[in-house]
Amino acid sequence: MTGLSADDEDLAIDYALGLCDGGDETSANTLMALNRAFALSVNDWREKLTDIDLSAAPQPLPADSWAMIARRLEPRTLPRQATGRTTQRLRTLWGELAFWRPAALALSFIVMVATLALLFVAKPGPSLIAVLETPEGRPGAIVTISGKNNLVLVPLQTITPDENRTLEVWTLQSRDRGPVSIGRMASAQRLMLDPSRIGPAAEGHLFEITLEPAGGSPTGRPTGPVLMKGLARMAL
Repeated sequence: MTGLSADDEDLAIDYALGLCDGGDETSANTLMALNRAFALSVNDWREKLTDIDLSAAPQPLPADSWAMIARRLEPRTLPRQATGRTTQRLRTLWGELAFWRPAALALSFIVMVATLALLFVAKPGPSLIAVLETPEGRPGAIVTISGKNNLVLVPLQTITPDENRTLEVWTLQSRDRGPVSIGRMASAQRLMLDPSRIGPAAEGHLFEITLEPAGGSPTGRPTGPVLMKGLARMAL
């Protein structure tokens, strides 16, 4: 527990995400300076959000990246139909604007960088995210699904059960098969989940965390209380 009100906790989340402006930003800056609990909450959320960023696998650039950029930046020649007078006029105009040349060089560099960003920003396949909520409706953890069924659990709350208890992560892909265990942990922590016993995750699949005896459920099915759950949705 942070000791913050629900409104201040929501403000801390928005501030960590960089979504505050106007009066909210002023209030958040004041709380950061005067309220230690608020500052700790903001830092905690920033660390959790960083974990989510790190769960995405980097994508390599194509081997012919620079060649494609060079082709796009090749200088254009004057049209053949341009008259000698037109050509001379253009050359004269460029000479009169010689002081623009440094700016033009800088602009060319910016264009090159922008082209690289637009052409070769990683284009991962469709990814999913499941926000697991507590019975009170508060986000408790996030499951990200990317690539070839890479599942990563990122906790948003601190949960440390007794030593004779275990947190167990489940997914429900079909009612016929029922819930399948995909991970266990002694306390809430970032965890690579095991996809070996399930099919590819899809939108609408259920993820949940239950409190089980040490070592996991004795029946292969959830037996303890559900601490949080959520459905997989397409990531924005």
